[in-house]
Amino acid sequence: MPKQSFLQGAVVMAAAGVATKAMAMTIQIVIARQLGAQGFGLFQTINPLFFFLLTISTFALPPALSKVIAENLALGRYGKARKAWRIANATVLILSTGVCIAALAIAPDIGRHWLDARAIPAFIGAMFRIPVVCLSSVMAGYYMGIQNQTPPAAAWVVETAVRTAATIPLVIWLNHYGIAYGALAIMIGAGLGETAYYLFMLWKYIRRDRHALSPEGMARQSASAAQAGGVVRDLAAVAAPTTMTNVIGIVAFAAEPPSCTPLLPPLASPKPPRRPCTEPSQWRWNSCSCRLCSRPPFRPLSYPPCPKPPHCGMDAW
Repeated sequence: MPKQSFLQGAVVMAAAGVATKAMAMTIQIVIARQLGAQGFGLFQTINPLFFFLLTISTFALPPALSKVIAENLALGRYGKARKAWRIANATVLILSTGVCIAALAIAPDIGRHWLDARAIPAFIGAMFRIPVVCLSSVMAGYYMGIQNQTPPAAAWVVETAVRTAATIPLVIWLNHYGIAYGALAIMIGAGLGETAYYLFMLWKYIRRDRHALSPEGMARQSASAAQAGGVVRDLAAVAAPTTMTNVIGIVAFAAEPPSCTPLLPPLASPKPPRRPCTEPSQWRWNSCSCRLCSRPPFRPLSYPPCPKPPHCGMDAW
């Protein structure tokens, strides 16, 4: 199988990035219009915890796998490269499944102490994405190791197209039941797109690229126990420090808003309380069926006329 140069891989990924950014912009516009600031903020509160669990599940194995595969292919150690491929898949599958089950078990406690209770449906939907994201990340690391960026780039376009086609109708439909279900629709659409991303690369791997780690014209070599130990050490040498760096960054990002907010000065002075109205023409209705005094200069409103003075207390004005 011919390898791609660095420039060829960069051009392929750049073209895929332009296509996916254009489709992702459509999703962002629909989410902003349908969910509003409150719904979009509810969706964003899940991201720090989701990325933290995802970092633990992947254990930074995708970049470590690409390095180990590329290094061993250059040295002709095909058996060691295949061993790294199998170890990475088994590791992320076990870690992601365990993290997913544990997160689902403590989801009610997370809703009471960490997240808004309305974010729990979206959080549960996000947990089912973790195993698929981990497996697809390892598959992308495999293709980076064999220096073939075309399948990940094509899968990226497929993933964004599926996510766009699924998220927009789901958000429009489920948002009628509340912003909690609107945020859940975003997670469902993202999960469907990531599943399509992984299945596309798996199809390319089974059809054409599964023999990329075998030497041409030679029988497959089996790695010995010493080689297996060397593979684990090589993977951990890259994965462990990368994971620690990512975890520290995510924790700092999650802790930054509450630690910085009290240090900010107020944006504006508080508004003075409204005073009672003296003229009946100045009364208008609010959501609690009390009448409020309009701020001068008075402009006629489309509310029904008020025959009597306000019946609610001063705190409602």
